[in-house]
Amino acid sequence: MAQMLYLLYSRLISVGIPENEAKFFPINQILLSEVLGISYIHAHRIFNKLEKMNLVTKKNQCIQLVDVEGLLKVSYEGLDIKKPKSKLFG
Repeated sequence: MAQMLYLLYSRLISVGIPENEAKFFPINQILLSEVLGISYIHAHRIFNKLEKMNLVTKKNQCIQLVDVEGLLKVSYEGLDIKKPKSKLFG
């Protein structure tokens, strides 16, 4: 989930959406669970963990990214792949 949210954010930045606007997604946990192909309960647990880590939050039926750099770190932690080169983080 963290990786998907980061990739959505980076895609929005790459097409010219301002950074502040790119941190808001008009999606909810039900839609996230369907996109990821996991149960709503599992998506809710993952989202709560990300929320407790102060990486994301829910705001007015939207998901807001609070700490993009932290989300990137969590996204690739423990995976055997390289982080994408980003203009934002060098």
